[in-house]
Amino acid sequence: MNTNVNEINRLYRKLNARRRSNFKAMLIRLSTILLFLLSCLISWLVKFIVSLFLSLVISVPIFIILFIRMLFTWKPIFRRHIIYGKAAEPIVICFFNLKGRYLRGASLFIHVLSGKLSLVGVGIRDYTKAKCVAGDAYLFRNSPGIFNLWFIKESSKIAHHNRHEVEWEYIFRKRLVSDMMLILKSIPAAFYRVEATEYTHTVNLFDIEFMNVTMANAVEMVENAIQNNAKRKVFFVNPDCLNKLFTEEKYYDNLKHADWIFPDGIGINIACKIIRSPLRENVNGTDMLPFLCELAETSGFSFYLLGGKPGIAAKMKTNLEKKYPQIIIKGEHDGFFQWNSTDETAIIDQINELRPDILLVAFGVPKQEEWITANAERLNCKVMIGVGGLFDFYSGNIRRAPVWMREVGMEWFYRFMQEPKRMWKRYFLGNPLFIYRVLKWKINRVQRKSK
Repeated sequence: MNTNVNEINRLYRKLNARRRSNFKAMLIRLSTILLFLLSCLISWLVKFIVSLFLSLVISVPIFIILFIRMLFTWKPIFRRHIIYGKAAEPIVICFFNLKGRYLRGASLFIHVLSGKLSLVGVGIRDYTKAKCVAGDAYLFRNSPGIFNLWFIKESSKIAHHNRHEVEWEYIFRKRLVSDMMLILKSIPAAFYRVEATEYTHTVNLFDIEFMNVTMANAVEMVENAIQNNAKRKVFFVNPDCLNKLFTEEKYYDNLKHADWIFPDGIGINIACKIIRSPLRENVNGTDMLPFLCELAETSGFSFYLLGGKPGIAAKMKTNLEKKYPQIIIKGEHDGFFQWNSTDETAIIDQINELRPDILLVAFGVPKQEEWITANAERLNCKVMIGVGGLFDFYSGNIRRAPVWMREVGMEWFYRFMQEPKRMWKRYFLGNPLFIYRVLKWKINRVQRKSK
């Protein structure tokens, strides 16, 4: 009898514990749902208040001015435009009838209040020009945003695969805090932005011509050179590099002998804006390497790493092989050897024996350009690229600036904070000097054309 009673008590306790467990789980689920709804409500309220404020401060005054103009000139206040709206359905929105992009777009804050647009979201797409593809209905589950990641990427010229990838990047990272940060990042992005419908294939600055292509174009150029067994010398230029043109004649000659020169950094973007030759994209070596590694994995191309302090190239090789398991890095060597010596000859012999497709040379500017130019004919490889401090980044020796700092053009400040003694002259003296030289060069060129 006692056994039966004990068994009943044990069963009762077990069932009671299960009820408490189920009740606790239900409370957790309910609290999670309530927290989610509360966060959505807070997010909506914050964005609504910001939109209302911007409408009152920006949209309403412009509307009043255009209304007065209409009374005297009969010019319409708005211009209608068809875009992809929520669920990728076509909707009509109104822009102010003005020339400036940002003045025109000031009317969009009113559409946020009406629900046609979001304050932050995926980019606004012209219905008559852009076509939706599979998955776009999910991208547009919310209305497109006035502030969007595509605007920032396009303005700061950061390399990316395509617009679709950028929009999905926003969707995966979407949070209230990241949305507010995106609004703040749009301010410097607007300063860097250049509106252009046509681009020249090259840009001439200080009589040095560099390629004006996208990252995808640049990688394709490297791929074609390797496939066609064509030897190419590839260099990058940033403001510091172009400042060196005025003090180092040999560096100027080496750049003149380059097959391809690519623009590196926000300073070049600003310079191109000054001389009115819009830049397509910031094609720097640090951003290019992942694209080259992906290409190498699929095409079987190989690398040789030459440069950096002892151990840096070896560490970079290990890191790249972990991240890209199919990559082929045939060899590496540090940059601490004497030029025109038996050590240099041994290194060149090793490279020639291994026959890599891509040789990355990291001696810093202008040494790497000088070495590549001097030894190009002796080297048995197809594409030789001067990459500056790239090995330090990919070895983990130096951390690269966070993405948000790169998006607002502040990577240079992050580098200064890492090495203030070495970098302060380059940035705080060199950058203003570079802008002054760009303005002077532009004025002189205009004067030469007018004669």
